[in-house]
Amino acid sequence: MKMDTGSPNLAAPPADTTQDILELTVEANLIVATDVQANAYELRSEFLMQRRLARVRYQNGVT
Repeated sequence: MKMDTGSPNLAAPPADTTQDILELTVEANLIVATDVQANAYELRSEFLMQRRLARVRYQNGVT
């Protein structure tokens, strides 16, 4: 009988494609339209940075 290690079977986070970035830009612009203090470029950049960091952590074995 094989013992369960308790760690989930995680897949690598996907790379950002041009289509993903375009869709994210459109979504950020829609969010900014309802909030005068929001900045679409900052919002998109922060989200992309978080996704990149998640990929790097995965590649380095930190899940």
